[in-house]
Amino acid sequence: TVLVVDDNPMVREVIGEWFEDRGRRVLRAWGGEHALEVLDAEGRVDLVVTDIEMPNGDGFFLLEQLALRDPRCRVFMISGHPEDLERARGLGALRTFVKPVHKEDLLAAVEAVWNPPGAEGPPAPD
Repeated sequence: TVLVVDDNPMVREVIGEWFEDRGRRVLRAWGGEHALEVLDAEGRVDLVVTDIEMPNGDGFFLLEQLALRDPRCRVFMISGHPEDLERARGLGALRTFVKPVHKEDLLAAVEAVWNPPGAEGPPAPD
């Protein structure tokens, strides 16, 4: 399950569709606080893709809350501000991307995390 968090409805929808096209279950939220409400209702997710600059709980707030709730959750962060991405890596974001995010880059990064080269074991989570 992938949770896509962005205050821009079009960005949220497009990124969600990229994962749905790959057969993933996708949840969507419009800010950090809303993402936590979705998580409370839905339970554990495998990956969170979140914007950083958002009202109602920015991406840094969400990253900190996720670390407390489920340290196994993988978090990818996106921003139009490169200085945000440096801070995100320092706070534990697994991967960071500058906007506009390119579909191939994001999906390849996810596959590399879920199915690293040479790794054996179960397939990537649904």
